[in-house]
Amino acid sequence: MSPGATDTPLLDKLGVPGSGRDAMRSKIPFERFGSSREVAEAVAFLASDAAGYITGQDIAVAGGYGLGA
Repeated sequence: MSPGATDTPLLDKLGVPGSGRDAMRSKIPFERFGSSREVAEAVAFLASDAAGYITGQDIAVAGGYGLGA
């Protein structure tokens, strides 16, 4: 699992100012940070029987960040 920028209290603890957040957000095609819930739901899917035939994958939960890079 490779989560992208996720809206958590860590951003506050790192001291990322509003302008820094705006700059980060502008590089994400979905134009927003992910949520902890979205990352957790992807992890839950991979741990479920529905993903029983998936192996060796790195899933980017990043709102499209990195596409075309």
